Amino acid sequence: MLVPATLAVVGVATVVMLGLLLMLRYTRFGRAIVAVYENPTGAAIVGISVQDACAAVGLASLLAAVAGILVAPLITLSPGHGDHWHQRLRRRDSGWFQTACRGQSRAG
Repeated sequence: MLVPATLAVVGVATVVMLGLLLMLRYTRFGRAIVAVYENPTGAAIVGISVQDACAAVGLASLLAAVAGILVAPLITLSPGHGDHWHQRLRRRDSGWFQTACRGQSRAG
């Protein structure tokens, strides 16, 4: 079902995506990020600071925050959300629990 909130999320996501595309293609910082991604050694040789271009982690964090803000009104969460998975994993006969926490398989 299309509701205004869903359309707003799609619209804002499209604007953010186009902004990111334009930033990566046409700004000095964006081209430095792409250069470091493609060849860190070559980028360092031509004078691009690899550490400064790694500030893209901050950009990724900003994009994740925007995504969370956009999706938050569409999803209902409660403090007990996901408790059934926690209880399921804590069962003693769970093969996954034994493998992950004890390093043993069900047969072992």
